[in-house]
Amino acid sequence: MGATINGSWVLSDYRNAGIDYAVGLIPPLADGDVHRPLITVGGWSISAFSDKKEQAARLIEFLASERVVARVFEDVGTIPAHLGALQHPAMQSDPDLKGFAEQSSLGIPSPNIPEMVAVWQPFTDAVMLALNGTAEPKVALDLAVSDLLETIEDLHRSK
Repeated sequence: MGATINGSWVLSDYRNAGIDYAVGLIPPLADGDVHRPLITVGGWSISAFSDKKEQAARLIEFLASERVVARVFEDVGTIPAHLGALQHPAMQSDPDLKGFAEQSSLGIPSPNIPEMVAVWQPFTDAVMLALNGTAEPKVALDLAVSDLLETIEDLHRSK
């Protein structure tokens, strides 16, 4: 039995590869505290520089409609942010969606700031260093924090 912590974006890959999987809550920490993942949603926007704002708005209305997001869920597995679409029969009976919904209910919104781009690679590197035994987890995470802070400083210097 193996485990991974990932998002709904990988489900179509798992299905296409024939991997037998299930989606569930991340096990609690040793002290009983639950994991509170960062939660993100996708959306659409119109450039202020667009000379076709009305057409773009109609396209966004279509793409964000209950019918389209339900179809995208059926075809790709992307969990919609559209609350009405969550009532679609395909979603109500989907065990993957149920698992992600349970974990998401414990999550916190991911900050919508440019500095977030600096988080993911150092964290991924730290996990890999700890998992392959190259570094103790605390050392790997301390290195990630150092890299993260350096990258954020670089972002601010370049402004």
